[in-house]
Amino acid sequence: MKNISTGGITFLEPLGGAENLYFGTDAPGGDLYEAEELYRDGGSLTPGRLIFVKYPSGQVTEPVKAGPGQYFGNPVYWDGSVYALLADFPAGEIRILKLDSSLENAQVHAVVPLAELKDCYNLALKTAPLMLTRQTGETFEIIWPERRSYEIGNREAFLFRDGDELWFNRWNEEGEGAAYRYWDETVVRNLNGDQLYFLRGDIQIMPNGEKWLLG
Repeated sequence: MKNISTGGITFLEPLGGAENLYFGTDAPGGDLYEAEELYRDGGSLTPGRLIFVKYPSGQVTEPVKAGPGQYFGNPVYWDGSVYALLADFPAGEIRILKLDSSLENAQVHAVVPLAELKDCYNLALKTAPLMLTRQTGETFEIIWPERRSYEIGNREAFLFRDGDELWFNRWNEEGEGAAYRYWDETVVRNLNGDQLYFLRGDIQIMPNGEKWLLG
């Protein structure tokens, strides 16, 4: 058994598209939205943490140490680089950080003022290309690098963009008791938000970036 020192982080997730790379977060104030509410209410917000672990070596890196009132969202891998979302509530901004190949250093790739957002509910980095997105109820927004808003179904959740197509998961259920049935669909929309087609099942992005339709 290999012992990996993570400073208390005990759950790792594979970073989609990046082979043999995992990440872990410490979110003492809850998710990004909950942390934002806690900060606005004047509560004590313990800074979040973000680490990366390489497989199979187990090498751990923590490229950015968050300061007071700073919190991380989940990172993404795009075009050969790792990007991380850092909310800096005292500064009133969202920073998109680009990590170097060693995963030990980061530089600011883009800054989005928090004033341009209603709040951080479901705020996340997505691909491809690299995008800052937000989803609330039946509205999906691309906030950066362009500004777009789409009306979607209340059972849809954004997955990724592929060229001029936006891919969403849509869950369905019907019946009760022994007759209960649940299933997933993948809904594909154009950049105007119109539904082009749907596939039965859900998409999983594998560590090598390949997309698998499960269903």
